Amino acid sequence: MLGLLGGWIALGLALDLGAYALQRRYLAQAVADAKARADGCQRAWQRLVERVGDAVLAVLAVVLVGAGGLAAGTPSAWQAVSYLALMIILDQTLRALLSVATRAPAGMRAAFIAQFKRVAQPLALGLVLWGVYGAVPSGWGAEFWPLAWAGSWLVLAGAWRVYRGRSKARPLLGRPLGDGPLQARLHALARTCGRPQCAITVADEPPLATQVGARVEAAGRGGQIVLTQALVARLTPSAVVAVVAHEFGHACLGHLWRFDVMRALLVALYIFGLATAVLAIDPQVFAPALLWLIYVTLAPVAWVVRPALNGYRRGCEFAADAFAARHVGPSLLADTLADLFSVNPHRAGLHPWYCRLNATHPPDQARLERLRMPPESDCSF
Repeated sequence: MLGLLGGWIALGLALDLGAYALQRRYLAQAVADAKARADGCQRAWQRLVERVGDAVLAVLAVVLVGAGGLAAGTPSAWQAVSYLALMIILDQTLRALLSVATRAPAGMRAAFIAQFKRVAQPLALGLVLWGVYGAVPSGWGAEFWPLAWAGSWLVLAGAWRVYRGRSKARPLLGRPLGDGPLQARLHALARTCGRPQCAITVADEPPLATQVGARVEAAGRGGQIVLTQALVARLTPSAVVAVVAHEFGHACLGHLWRFDVMRALLVALYIFGLATAVLAIDPQVFAPALLWLIYVTLAPVAWVVRPALNGYRRGCEFAADAFAARHVGPSLLADTLADLFSVNPHRAGLHPWYCRLNATHPPDQARLERLRMPPESDCSF
């Protein structure tokens, strides 16, 4: 079973390497702008390095679980603590080393802290699931553990999502929008969209402030839309309203929570499938080792569903564009997007297969063409 898992991970890594090679060749042939070509290659390389890190760590975890004897038998408490500490150290070290290829040295400390949080949060979740394992009556047998883990994961994920949506708003990212007339227009748009409590802020701290973009968050009552300082400085007030209308589209159409539900269900399915397969081979598997293996291998084995998830997200972008077009008009939105796309020319150079595998946004030209498409004429007589 562990050998099949390692082979599946290796197959996904080979697919990512092939997609990266296609993307580099496509950029060299199809993109004339040297800056856009270099930017596109750098972004593709960053994505590949992240995938390589996930895959190498996952294969290493598979080897350690098998060779360390933790896939069978019950080790002592000292062995268990040592094993989990070793896995955390390997995770931290590998990701810190790989981040050298994508980050400047000045950002290494922040990158290390971010990776620590990435490990600590799922580890806390694993401890909760381990508690479920200990609470299962011995008479149930090991065959019930995967179902209990998967069900517990869905309950925990749902509770966390409800908490983020219903709790008091966390400290807002950025500062409130200071422009009086623009602020009034955005508040009017929020009321029209049914989101009067949504906070609209401007991120003015680097590195986010220097980027030209916006995003929507579901945390807190009403959510939050974060604009960057560079975006507000570049766009006209009407164009800013168009961007915010697009972000409201994501929130009002339920894209955030639907994607969360999809991911939670996929994680639960993977927990159930892998735990069932491993426990069928040996019911004496050490529970923390199995939970850690599930976490570490989750991202690299998900390559098979990545195109479907990214396809859903690209569809969400088209839907948010249509939502915004109904509120601000398709012409204004198309002109605004065209201006923003010119700031990020690397987005125009995506190989079709690379786009299907990795792109969360549709090609820029496709979005513009859909917005500028003339409405269907009434042909009735």
